[in-house]
Amino acid sequence: MTSGVYQIRHVDSGKSYIGSSILISMRWRKHREALRRSDHENPYLQAAWNKYGEESFDFIEIEQVGDQADLLSAEQWWLDALRPDYNICPVAGRPPNMAGRKFSPEHCARIAVGLAGIERSLETRARMSAAKRQPIRHGTNGGYNAEWRRGLPTCGPCRIAHAAPVARWRTDHRATVNARQRAKYANSKAGGEK
Repeated sequence: MTSGVYQIRHVDSGKSYIGSSILISMRWRKHREALRRSDHENPYLQAAWNKYGEESFDFIEIEQVGDQADLLSAEQWWLDALRPDYNICPVAGRPPNMAGRKFSPEHCARIAVGLAGIERSLETRARMSAAKRQPIRHGTNGGYNAEWRRGLPTCGPCRIAHAAPVARWRTDHRATVNARQRAKYANSKAGGEK
């Protein structure tokens, strides 16, 4: 397998997770390892994996993307087209652990109670403050900074998916991804609705 967009699909229900990777085979291996350890970053996918088992899921490469700069735009197109059930965030390239999640007021109160009374040393607070001011490097699991919280892109690849609104993005980048696969998908959807 090469770089492109992939889908992890529950065979019986058809629910799926969409992702993209520079090296799909390695990304699939990492997904599988985390799911087997019950340590996957996506709680929805993990819960389904635990409930139905590994044999109930298919890993499908849905589009090959030659240029890495087009990877996130291709993933976003498939996220918009398929609206997968297991993806937490509807925007490609967003951090998986908190993006798209909304906490109830009760949950926020529990978090506040849990954090109350934690005293950090001056040295620790200075390191935390400095870390928040550092830009996020693409492809790392670094902390979030103010640019990220405001939704501004912090690296080259992210600008492709986040700099423009989705409507404008779709028209600007439509030709950059494999048009034949998209046409095939669109024709299959039109044929299935008759």
